[in-house]
Amino acid sequence: MNYDNTGYGPILNLLESELSPFIKISERAYRYFIETVNRKSHLLINKRYFLINLLVSNAKNASYSIRLLSTWGQPIEGYALLRIRLEQLITSSYLIHDQVSNAVEKFISYYPVIEYNYLKVNDANENLKLALSIFFPDANTLYNERMNELRSQIEGTFQIKNDKYQRKWTEHNINKLAELRDSLVDQNDRISKIKMLDYYNTIYRLSSSIVHSVIASITKLFLGTSSEGVIKPHEIYVFIDLVAVSLFDIIQCYEAATYLKFNIEDKYLKLFDDYIYQTKRMFDQ
Repeated sequence: MNYDNTGYGPILNLLESELSPFIKISERAYRYFIETVNRKSHLLINKRYFLINLLVSNAKNASYSIRLLSTWGQPIEGYALLRIRLEQLITSSYLIHDQVSNAVEKFISYYPVIEYNYLKVNDANENLKLALSIFFPDANTLYNERMNELRSQIEGTFQIKNDKYQRKWTEHNINKLAELRDSLVDQNDRISKIKMLDYYNTIYRLSSSIVHSVIASITKLFLGTSSEGVIKPHEIYVFIDLVAVSLFDIIQCYEAATYLKFNIEDKYLKLFDDYIYQTKRMFDQ
């Protein structure tokens, strides 16, 4: 199978046999999903289905970015993005597995809170308001009208106290969300039973060093030195990025396809078998 895009970097040419199986697994995961969506687009009339489809689209872009960064010699940056990719997966999987009233409805209805808080912060910025007034003389009026409109939407769903709304759409932090998701899935499902909390405790925690630029991000934990004395990222992160993201892609596309009743579960089970085979082959070498 040819690659979906020719934009991959020179590291793929150097390590074709090791890396290409995982890149192709990611591409196949999204291809199965997108081809089915194109045939069954009428299903997206359902608001919940439309949301899950959008989350897959967002995941596809993040996954491709990780693959590009890794094959262009930027695996540490790819590893930081892998943290975001994991959070995308955890969120999507939780929305799929929990009750609609606990998950999807709150997730969707939280958007007005985000926009309201954004407008409120900008409204307090006098320099920004002055700049906006030059181009949009009615900016202040429009801000106030929109904030009042959003406030009325928010108050029906989220609590208000001292003009501060509930900060998140769920009270759970991402680790608790992963733990809750793991408790909700069918433990007989070969793909969904993979525990997200395990990946939170490893990939997510470690990559936080990069995301937050703590001292560990510039130590031997991530960086090494070439024989010429040049500082460079550890090559192992190329493999971690691509092996992990291909698994995340399988899980999210599989669960989304199942949720949307695409009836293509067999394709993902075979793809998962291929993933297991390729992983064992890599570590047996």
